[in-house]
Amino acid sequence: MGLKNTMGSVRSGITDAAITGPLRLPVVIRYGAALALVGVATLARFLIGPQEAGLPYVAYFPAATLAAIVGGIGPAVTATLCGALVAG
Repeated sequence: MGLKNTMGSVRSGITDAAITGPLRLPVVIRYGAALALVGVATLARFLIGPQEAGLPYVAYFPAATLAAIVGGIGPAVTATLCGALVAG
């Protein structure tokens, strides 16, 4: 009985987290944050080493992840596409 109740509460907590989704911010702030994160990632990429050093997309993974956390799927896709354009 105890394990079943525990698993039910864990499942409920996961569902609650999935329903709440990204932070509730205005659209301009969410997409602006995504573009700012790509800008910071680009700056970090240039400061770390030359472009020819390899792995041009590594700096953009954290930017896309943070954009998804802050803004949701739209800003995350925007950050991913902008990062791919800048890195390419």
